Amino acid sequence: MTTCSELLRAALDLHRAGRLAEAERAYLRILADEPTHPEAMHLLGALARQRGRPEDAVALLTRTIAIHPDLAEAHYNLAGTLKDLGRLEAAAAGFRRVIALRPDIAEAHNTLGTVLQALGRLPEAEAAYRDAVATDPGHAGAHTNLGAVLHLRGRPHEAVASHRQALILRPDLAEAHYNMGVALDQTAPLAAAVCYRRALDLKPEFAAAHSNLIFALDFDPSQTTASQQRERRQWYARHGRALTPARLQHANRPDPERRLRLGYVSADFRRHSAAYAFGPVLRHHDRAVFEVVCYSGVVVEDDLTADFRARADLWRPVAGLSDDALAALIDADGIDILVDLSGHSGGNRLLVFARKPAPVQVSAWGHASGTGLATIDACFADPVIVPAAERPLFAEAIVDLPCVLHYQPPDHVPPPSRTPDEGRITFGCLNRLSKVSRDVITAWAAILAAVPEARLLVKDRPLDDPAERLALLGGLAAVGIAPERVDLVGGSPHREHLETYGRIDVALDPFPMAGGISTLEALWMGVPVVTLAGSTMTSRLGASILTAAGLPELVADTPERYRDIAVGLAADPGRRSDLRQGLRARMAASPVADAALYTRAVEAAYRTLWRQWCQGRM
Repeated sequence: MTTCSELLRAALDLHRAGRLAEAERAYLRILADEPTHPEAMHLLGALARQRGRPEDAVALLTRTIAIHPDLAEAHYNLAGTLKDLGRLEAAAAGFRRVIALRPDIAEAHNTLGTVLQALGRLPEAEAAYRDAVATDPGHAGAHTNLGAVLHLRGRPHEAVASHRQALILRPDLAEAHYNMGVALDQTAPLAAAVCYRRALDLKPEFAAAHSNLIFALDFDPSQTTASQQRERRQWYARHGRALTPARLQHANRPDPERRLRLGYVSADFRRHSAAYAFGPVLRHHDRAVFEVVCYSGVVVEDDLTADFRARADLWRPVAGLSDDALAALIDADGIDILVDLSGHSGGNRLLVFARKPAPVQVSAWGHASGTGLATIDACFADPVIVPAAERPLFAEAIVDLPCVLHYQPPDHVPPPSRTPDEGRITFGCLNRLSKVSRDVITAWAAILAAVPEARLLVKDRPLDDPAERLALLGGLAAVGIAPERVDLVGGSPHREHLETYGRIDVALDPFPMAGGISTLEALWMGVPVVTLAGSTMTSRLGASILTAAGLPELVADTPERYRDIAVGLAADPGRRSDLRQGLRARMAASPVADAALYTRAVEAAYRTLWRQWCQGRM
């Protein structure tokens, strides 16, 4: 007669061999004879998790623990299943119980760290990762996870050191190459691109690394619209196409004029530059005609999150949801038009959009530079940022708005200051430091050479780091800009950041990755912005804004023209004074900052897309 232990060994052999259905039957046979058998119940729960039945897994593992509360492996699998389900607080408590029972399991410390990081509890996450590497110094994953949280805590050099240690231990660890890229992307986006490519070489299915590569390539002056959109299409082919249903079936009522349910998906419903672009639209929708549902991936919420939550008809916190679960929720919510607010930037849920959970899908505002997804029907733009000749290169149909971006200033915005000291011109750039390429520095050198008394002010948070300050000063000095002509300013609260424009006469837009919200903020503060329109969508963002604001004369088409416009403004104090005093009113009267006007244009675009779907033309 076969004993219970023999049956368990046979079941385990089947389980390890991947013959899961047979293993499940074997575990059930054991439990039929011995209903409280701890190993069989635990392993049946683990198998249910493997087979995509997490709720069954939770029930079985909870029963196991009730009978055998000291079985650390059952606690571990239960905590992991709760993590899969997005029940992060419960998962964190579960991993802490594992550690109390078995403090020697390094992976329990490491996974606890990932859960705490997802919850935004960064100091606790750092402590958990440090416990993991203390328990097992050879745990490469824990080293790179520690680096990731150090980066988020504003300690970039420590972050890079942790990633290097991970790569010494595991040169083939794709996540470590990815995290190294993240650590570098604020200051060296092209070096970050190399890291992302290596991560993809090691792990071709690594969709987040591919998205980050796409974002980094927007900083590459050798890129064209054709090459950028080709990389985006390759992203869809590699990661998204297999997720797209062969037949799209949506139960939405095809009434072209009914009230529509809009779904907005973003991890940036918080104090983030993207929120200043899409926020006005969400606030000004005609609620008699549109219902607004927000799918928020925000982990650490703030006052702006609370404002978005209060204004939404339905608020869905989805940071912990899997792509499958989020797609199912969107479908169940009956969303008519689903709007991606991230593109390929951080926190995006493009794998959800690949599943096509809504009949009409749109990419807008947050890094809306084309996604490459065949399942996204439209990308909002304007005729400047995407010329007619380039539109066939996009996977999405290009739909024009009055301007690709809109701006509604925050309540704390200060008034425009008086004109700066007329005896000395100050050029300034308050964009991300990663946008300041070598070509940009060369162009600035030409401007400062033509205006010998001028100074240059550069401001971004990484400049709080002395090493970054020295690196930038060295790069400027190499093209003839002496350190005594340069003011470097680090991070500050947003109102103080805006007040910095009071020290600037002329703002210099970087290239090929032009400014967006930073350009809008400068204009709102009365500071003219000189931009160089390039050959890609992201390089024409400044040109789009300035054209819509009625300032096309500030758009250059060559570096020489960029220099001449900036030098001309420096020599014309009357023009600068007029702009300082009048730009805000001009902006407020234009589609760039008239929220009601802009939102009506957006709503008209939504209605046209919806009618096309109702007519079967999509």
